[in-house]
Amino acid sequence: MDGTFTTTAFDGKQRKSAAVTTYYKHLVADPACVPTTNVSAWDNTIICDETVKVARVTFTSSQPSSIFDLASFKAEQIPDTVTNVS
Repeated sequence: MDGTFTTTAFDGKQRKSAAVTTYYKHLVADPACVPTTNVSAWDNTIICDETVKVARVTFTSSQPSSIFDLASFKAEQIPDTVTNVS
């Protein structure tokens, strides 16, 4: 976000900067990311403070998949090629 995340609606805390994203297991493992306490308004989301960079990465037609064997990154596989995880 742009540093203007001034609402306390997510979990009761006010932040000067944050990223709100889908509840991914690899992000929630980071202590800088916390789930919402207001599930009715923020279903299946977490918030990460300014120390965490959240970026969208898309791979298409990566053949053979072994080209990523030595790559160091965390990713969650989507169930099919039609799912949009944004």
